[in-house]
Amino acid sequence: MAVNFGFSAVDFFAAIELVATVIDALRESGDAGSEYREIVRQLYSLETALLRVKRLEVDPAQNSELVSLQQAAAQCQRTIDNFWKKIQKYQPHLGAGGSNSRLKDGWMKIKWAVCRKEDLARFKADLVGHTESIQLLLTAMQMASVTLHEKLQNQQAQSLAGRVQDSYFGCMQRLSNIAESLQSGIKQGRELLEMTTKVMQTNIQVFQVVLDIHKVVKRIPGQIDRQQPVFFIDALGKSSPFHLEFVRSAEALVSVLKVNFKKVGHAPEMIERGDFVIQDSATKKDVNLEMEWELCFSPGQRVEMSMVFKRPARPTNNCPTCKADCGGSTEEDIECPKCGLNFRRVLDLGNVPDKISNINRTDAAPSSVKSPDMFGPILPGNSLKRNRGENQEEIDEVSLFRRVRIYNIVHGLVLPNPPRSDLNYRVKYYELRKNDWFDCGTGFVDIRTELKAERQIAILSVKSEDGPDRLIVIMQPTPEHCFQKQQDTLLVWIDDNGIDIALSFQESDACAEIWRYIKELLEQMMLETSQPEIIN
Repeated sequence: MAVNFGFSAVDFFAAIELVATVIDALRESGDAGSEYREIVRQLYSLETALLRVKRLEVDPAQNSELVSLQQAAAQCQRTIDNFWKKIQKYQPHLGAGGSNSRLKDGWMKIKWAVCRKEDLARFKADLVGHTESIQLLLTAMQMASVTLHEKLQNQQAQSLAGRVQDSYFGCMQRLSNIAESLQSGIKQGRELLEMTTKVMQTNIQVFQVVLDIHKVVKRIPGQIDRQQPVFFIDALGKSSPFHLEFVRSAEALVSVLKVNFKKVGHAPEMIERGDFVIQDSATKKDVNLEMEWELCFSPGQRVEMSMVFKRPARPTNNCPTCKADCGGSTEEDIECPKCGLNFRRVLDLGNVPDKISNINRTDAAPSSVKSPDMFGPILPGNSLKRNRGENQEEIDEVSLFRRVRIYNIVHGLVLPNPPRSDLNYRVKYYELRKNDWFDCGTGFVDIRTELKAERQIAILSVKSEDGPDRLIVIMQPTPEHCFQKQQDTLLVWIDDNGIDIALSFQESDACAEIWRYIKELLEQMMLETSQPEIIN
């Protein structure tokens, strides 16, 4: 890389200005002789050399030549500076106008004439030496610069050639990679074509095999070509599949069932009466055997059979055989965890709700009220005990099967006339806690009816006298609560949690009216379920 010439800018311009000043001074001396013209020419040559030096660009590798050129320029500047100092005192007197003193101008011209030849000759020789030295150094630096430029060009050419060669090799490598990729793609395409051909051949072979199987199927005898059977689970929990090709009517199915159950209690007679149901295992919907036979079952269908028993009682979730509490709800299949019986309890009445909450019955009698101030004689505790046992023969009959359905026959409930509205139904509400009666508050008895699941029910409540919005108790009277009337002003019963409850009326007429309503309500409920109950 070339750099500018290394003179100080101030020194360099001072040297050039000094040369120009000397030239002007010699011209103003008025002497036009050849000697002075030669000096001026030499000064012009020196000025030209210095201007060339100014425009010169030097390569960093030419440091030694640069130092020599700096020394020559410095010597030249000193020589010119010394000569200028000598002639500077003569300059005002040698000009065209001179100074104001002729005598002084003449004397200075005489001194200049005496001294100038020797000084000019010496100055001329110094100028020639400096000029030639600077030019020689410039020539040497230019030749070295040309050599350096040639060397740099050679290096650049070599570098360019190397890059061209690398680019060529890289291009050839990429072309080689492209050729290999094309060859690999052609190979993969050939393999893919061969694989596709093999797949097509395999598909043709599979299609041919399917055609052969179809031909074989067409030749299968009719007694072998059957549909899937109906997967039938009977009331004993056994799998008894049957083919619709053989069982072709509901009467045929009933006949087969009677034969299968001929040694199971009264099962044949129950099947003859139609006391059984068949339901779809997936949808849990009963199959209507009175429909067209083709619509009753389909090949591969899974169905379950249950024997039907009818009982005049409200449904509970207790197992019909072992009486274990099985949880769940009515109107759905329940499997007893104790004996494994699968059963469902339903109501045999359209206007009764499909599901009735489980009622926890208790055989315990309400405890006697011991408050001597408010209550009269105490009835024996065993007077409220009721017989709730079921028919043992029915229980034994149910236990013969593994799948049953209990239909509870319930009649419509007719509510009694509501209590009179002209009486004072103020009462105290008591609960028996740790064999002692606890006063829970004072209020007013209210009986109202509600429509629940399309059925009228009676609700008994005691509203606190502190505010009608506060209820001390609310309940639905049932025979299971074992209501009693003691003396003239006392009603007692057992709530759903087994706690003894007592209402002490302020007026005996009010107690009698409420007891009349509850007694008639419970009698209607007992008639509804056809169960004999004892109401005191």
